[in-house]
Amino acid sequence: MTKICIIEDHKHIRQGLRRIIEATSDMDIVQEVGDAGECLYRCPAGDCQAGIVLWGFSPAGPAGIDVLAELQARHPQLSVLALSLHPPGRWAERALQAGAAGYFTIGSVSERLIEAIRAIVN
Repeated sequence: MTKICIIEDHKHIRQGLRRIIEATSDMDIVQEVGDAGECLYRCPAGDCQAGIVLWGFSPAGPAGIDVLAELQARHPQLSVLALSLHPPGRWAERALQAGAAGYFTIGSVSERLIEAIRAIVN
């Protein structure tokens, strides 16, 4: 069972991600938070149940990138799939350079999200 943490500041997007993931039989959401700082607070070093993080990446500022680095330093077993409304390009490069295992445009078809999660897990 793939255990997932969702980090997304938009409640409606979190709810949509939850519905997509709950429709699978091999994935389970173990945590859902509004921002990466909250995730760091709720998952101290060595205490994280998730194996993959769906991270609502916002290119608006460096804070998300910094928190991603801290999250991965505390939990090196985590794989991060950066999610964004922005098309791939320099934003995807920034997320991947910060340590994300992949980049996914939220406007894509839901089946492709499940494929992306499985690709990162495998």
